[in-house]
Amino acid sequence: MKHPKTAFSLFLIVAVAVAVFAFSARNSAASGTTPADAAKTKSVASPAEQAIAGEKAMWEAEKKRDRPAFEKLASEDYAEITSEDGFLDRETILKTFDQNGLQDYSLGPIKTEDVHPGVVLLTYTFHVKEMHEKVMHEGDYLASSLWANRSGKWVNVFFQDTRKP
Repeated sequence: MKHPKTAFSLFLIVAVAVAVFAFSARNSAASGTTPADAAKTKSVASPAEQAIAGEKAMWEAEKKRDRPAFEKLASEDYAEITSEDGFLDRETILKTFDQNGLQDYSLGPIKTEDVHPGVVLLTYTFHVKEMHEKVMHEGDYLASSLWANRSGKWVNVFFQDTRKP
């Protein structure tokens, strides 16, 4: 053979391509969807599904203390009304983002209401365990969260919680 390095390189490229294809096919079969199906699902997600996904991502961002992720999901005029702190605007929340620590949480079933085209209201219950002002708190709450599609991007505009009696 005139070019043993070329033949070996070609063999490696083919072997890697086969391995990638086999791995992708195995993961798709395990999930029951093909990559094409997954892409279609993502592109046709309803406004409610997008708002729910965003809500869950905000909870995870807070738990992981992932400030950049939280900032991307919270609108510029985002506000919260919480049982413990009352009214908080985005700037206040971001100033203290790293000081309080969400330890664990669980969300109940999330109900959705399309209140206007591009606006979705979420309501649900949640259980939370968090460090707040250096004291551990745990409890059950009712929540409402308002999501809006602004310039093609779903963002959280308002969140409110009430401690369950």
